[in-house]
Amino acid sequence: MEVVEALHYVPNNSARDLTLSQTDSIGVVVRGADNPFFTAMISAMEQEFEKKQIHHGPFADQGRRR
Repeated sequence: MEVVEALHYVPNNSARDLTLSQTDSIGVVVRGADNPFFTAMISAMEQEFEKKQIHHGPFADQGRRR
């Protein structure tokens, strides 16, 4: 533990997931993300993830209307 504290080690969940046969990752691929249906769906997903404190990767903002 001394080394962990001395080096300010922070576990990397993405690296850990590479060694496992399953992950807790969620992937979303949407074609036409500027479609209002998908914009609303992605926004709702982000809100639910935040409520449940689920860490997620970035959602592309390209072409999204808010």
